Amino acid sequence: MTQASQQILDSRSKYYGLYAQDSWRVTANFTFNYGLRWEASMPWYDTQNKIETIIPGKQSVKFPGAPPGYVVAGDPGVPRTLAPTQWHNFSPRLGFAYSPDAKTSIRVGAGLYYTSVEDLSQFLEVGDPPYGLYYGSANPPLLEAPYLTRSSGASVGQRFPFPYPPTNVSPQNPDKTFPWPQVEPLSYDFSFDHNNKLPYSEHYELSIQRQIGANTVLTTSYVGNQGHRLVTSIEANPANPAMCLYVLNNTPAGAPTCGQFSETPPFQVTVGPGGTSIGTSTPWVLNSGQVIASVRPLGPLFDTNPFVSTVANSHYNSLQVSLSHNTGSLSFLAGYTFSKCIDNASGLQDSTNPFNPALSVSLCNFDVKHNFVFSYNWLMPFDRYVSAGWAKKVVGGWSLSGITNFASGLPITMTENDDNSLIGANAIPVDVPNFSGGGAVLATTNPRKGGTYFNTSLFSNELLGQFGNSSRRFFHGPGLNNWNVALLKDTKITESKELQLRFEGFNVFNHAQFQNPTGEINSSSFGVVTSARDPRIMQVGAKFLF
Repeated sequence: MTQASQQILDSRSKYYGLYAQDSWRVTANFTFNYGLRWEASMPWYDTQNKIETIIPGKQSVKFPGAPPGYVVAGDPGVPRTLAPTQWHNFSPRLGFAYSPDAKTSIRVGAGLYYTSVEDLSQFLEVGDPPYGLYYGSANPPLLEAPYLTRSSGASVGQRFPFPYPPTNVSPQNPDKTFPWPQVEPLSYDFSFDHNNKLPYSEHYELSIQRQIGANTVLTTSYVGNQGHRLVTSIEANPANPAMCLYVLNNTPAGAPTCGQFSETPPFQVTVGPGGTSIGTSTPWVLNSGQVIASVRPLGPLFDTNPFVSTVANSHYNSLQVSLSHNTGSLSFLAGYTFSKCIDNASGLQDSTNPFNPALSVSLCNFDVKHNFVFSYNWLMPFDRYVSAGWAKKVVGGWSLSGITNFASGLPITMTENDDNSLIGANAIPVDVPNFSGGGAVLATTNPRKGGTYFNTSLFSNELLGQFGNSSRRFFHGPGLNNWNVALLKDTKITESKELQLRFEGFNVFNHAQFQNPTGEINSSSFGVVTSARDPRIMQVGAKFLF
């Protein structure tokens, strides 16, 4: 169950940039380009400082009753942007163009490029304590009593109505009245990591262009980039799977224990004859005096809480070839790209393993290995075969155009939604199944007949307390075989009036363009294609110009 209080966000960001560049024509056929850019992009902030983050070991001064580690904008050492603004980002750019002869050009370019963090990172922080509440139940609740856990009947406490704090809270005027026990343990609260820095990438390209005949140009390029400090979601409070298993195996029958989607204390642990401890402190001190760590590193007052963090990286490399032709009646552009993109997060909603980010390295979710696109326009010469008059108006002015696309499919994302890993990243799951290998991943079953698109027998559920060994994305789904065609008729009625007719067909051969199958191993449709893109669509349009 999820429930949220109303919240209005007034977000702001500021960006500054300066650049200088120059082109030096070294010789008649060699030009050198160089430049330098400086830019500063502030992380998003709220005009009323109604955002928060987690800094372990730090205690809020504005809200002294907050759990240790939970601080808000305006606390000592916590800027209103949560992470500091970088003022020293310089981006050099270099390139040259060389023409060894009248029909050939060689170009090389490289540069460093910074980018901003999207406002979605700020939006995810809306409505979190003490300025609001976005509550997500860790365990399935009772429908008629949503604050009672269905399996045990235990109460998580009444969460609503939510009491908003005063608007004039400051380090000099702290609020000591906010009822923190009502919102604890804190859960599902996205925080902007205070260690974040501005994402950037290194781009580079080598291209060779050659004119063939009078009307055709062939271009071959190597294009690549390396992305650094990219935005991802990462669990700020991951549970210790080994400790969770320890608790699970040492809990008296019927007592609260650690398990799937339930890694936050209190737990009751039995150690030795009669040695019992309730896990409500960090670290735990057993009756015997033995000290053991908590399952959650932030202690029992925090549940699953993701960071918006700039810790991801990416690598993209490609061969790009294009052929363009343009004459009086025919023009076309053919392009082919052979590429590979690898990262450990393809965006904010693509989470990264909190213990070992390398375990999340896989194909980018937008990776397309092969992509061929052919676009064309042909002015049909029918008017050459008739004399002037209405006959020429009827058979003249016809043109045929279209876009043909053959492409590999997008990668299939493998997931497992049962928290078997016991890390408790319930807001942003990172679990993946096990992969046995030893056979072809792609099956030969026809998706039209309801079979699986890939060999599902090669995948199995994680063992309890362990991560699956499957890569998140390592093979592609169904590709594209698509033809869009348009037939156009222009008829000149008078010097200032013209009638235009268009006959258009999308996916004109009605080829089935399948969507990716389900990659969730616990789904009843695991491996099965359940949807497709649009079938053939035909449309007719008319336009009168005057």
